Amino acid sequence: MAEGALITQQARETAGLEDTILAGADGIFTPDFLDAAGDAANGMVLSGPDLAFAGDFYADTFLPAYIEVSGEDQPISVFHAHAYDAYNLLADAIEAVAFTDGGTTYIPRTALRDAFFATSGVEGITGTLTCDENGDCADAKISVSEVQDGEFVRIWPEE
Repeated sequence: MAEGALITQQARETAGLEDTILAGADGIFTPDFLDAAGDAANGMVLSGPDLAFAGDFYADTFLPAYIEVSGEDQPISVFHAHAYDAYNLLADAIEAVAFTDGGTTYIPRTALRDAFFATSGVEGITGTLTCDENGDCADAKISVSEVQDGEFVRIWPEE
């Protein structure tokens, strides 16, 4: 993130690049990047995960809890909802296969893999999650945002 901000600032100061549209990806799609890059980020285009989540749970429950626990006024990573969904899928698979014997809890690896890969139709923040035989559990939904007046503004897909 710091390097991205520095490169962005240097590009804006380099003769001949004044009108160049700068592009980046999810690694700099953070509030910290905007703070560090300042006005140099305006006009920059970034790709990353689509953050247009549907449902009341995200806005009414998840975000307020995240803000309370983290002390941040917004998520610091664009993958916050994806991480939440991934954790819940893994926790559900562990709960399905774990057993206790003599005070020790065991989680058989093959059973865990099979339970995880068998996940189907789970409603998460990022959508309905169904895993395939490789353990891929979500459709990759990408969006493109532009930095406008120091904020990320989604420009594609159009809402």
